[in-house]
Amino acid sequence: MCVSSIGTTRDWARIVQGEWHLLNTGAHAGPGGSFDMAKTVTKVAGATTIDDLVTDHVASVAHDVIDRAAQQCGNAEARARDAAALSVQKLEGAQEQAKQRLDTAVGRIAQIILERPVAAIGFVFVTGTVVGTMLRR
Repeated sequence: MCVSSIGTTRDWARIVQGEWHLLNTGAHAGPGGSFDMAKTVTKVAGATTIDDLVTDHVASVAHDVIDRAAQQCGNAEARARDAAALSVQKLEGAQEQAKQRLDTAVGRIAQIILERPVAAIGFVFVTGTVVGTMLRR
């Protein structure tokens, strides 16, 4: 049920405000200025039924919106988890490659030191002298 099936927007506003007796209640002044209370009570009871229907419809729509939002949040959470897992896998792969490269470089340096110990000592001395000179300036 949508608002237009209840009545005009003005009628809808009056229902929300609780002014049911103003909505075609039939509470027209009769002869002598008296009101027909039976018609008024009947129309108010009808308005309450409409109010209940509107409340039920609004509640249903609200539940649907919440369910859709929860589903979309669940989908977004799953995508975020998948992306995080993929990032972790890539990081672990890059870490393993870096470790292998470091092990290879350390192995080469150790091999050079074992093959040419005097050259290695000279290289370290020259490197230390250059770095020390640069740090003084």
